Amino acid sequence: MKIRKYKNKDEIQILKLDRLVEEHPWNRRNLKNWYWKYKGKNPFGRSLVWVAEKEKKIVATFSVIPLEYILDKKTVLGGCSIAMIVHPDYQNKGLIKFVADKLFNDAALNRISFIYGYPNEKAYQIHKQFFSYEDISMQNLFHKKLDNKLIINRTNSFTVEKVSNFSKAFDSFLNNVKKQRKICLNRNINFLKWRYLQRPDYSYDFFLFKNNKNKICAYVVLKIYKENKIKRGHIIDCFYDKKENVFSDIIKFSEEYFYKAKCSEITLWLQGDQIAKNKLINAKYKIKNKRPMICKFLKEGKKFKKKLNSKDWFFTMGDTLEIY
Repeated sequence: MKIRKYKNKDEIQILKLDRLVEEHPWNRRNLKNWYWKYKGKNPFGRSLVWVAEKEKKIVATFSVIPLEYILDKKTVLGGCSIAMIVHPDYQNKGLIKFVADKLFNDAALNRISFIYGYPNEKAYQIHKQFFSYEDISMQNLFHKKLDNKLIINRTNSFTVEKVSNFSKAFDSFLNNVKKQRKICLNRNINFLKWRYLQRPDYSYDFFLFKNNKNKICAYVVLKIYKENKIKRGHIIDCFYDKKENVFSDIIKFSEEYFYKAKCSEITLWLQGDQIAKNKLINAKYKIKNKRPMICKFLKEGKKFKKKLNSKDWFFTMGDTLEIY
């Protein structure tokens, strides 16, 4: 058995292995998505991919995508762990631990301080028992059904504009809002372009909110997901100036958008803003299910253990790169 780094054209075997191991509706098993995710213009660096190879056949793989975070107003390189896949013939034999050890060592050499993930139940046990991941929070999926009686009462304080490129004013807005968060993804223009405008297999709509002085005070990213002829609306990401009291308008605008698109329900993740969570509950959003968010601290990241917590870490679906 050989444990090695990814090399060109491994993706053909990796995608084949991915399809073999697990069936689900996420549209990640195509080359366009793979090239975007692992070889695209991620401004925070090239993804790390390791594989186990037996007789020139890839039988396991594990990956980390580097993502930069703002932590106490300083930039820190983190990573999102995804695509832990093992061929059925090699499961429950400890193989993935050898792959993971190489991956984590590689991440540390690339100055990644911490690696987070949001695994399913089986993967959660593996991450905790063999990889020394620690619990951060239970990620709440907020959910609301849309019906014919939906009443939208947005204020007239904000105008909304759909955009496909970003201005200097938008960059200033991002820098201002990042200062209001203790921990958040470093949402800069290059990242947002890569994450939402350059992804080839999903279509996102990006909206800016401006106050009555024509100043940008928020954005929201929306996506319609269709499965078994049922349309669902995802509020993928929202970033907003806390001083503007714009969050409720973001939610109401999103509801109106999805209602007009004939979606049956809305879902979103939101962590790190208790006031916004309370507004969701008041707007009749319910917690549909919970998914663990876990984190592994590498050499430089151990000093951040106490700081990376669900109270301070602003986190949305936009922080994920696999599901949404």
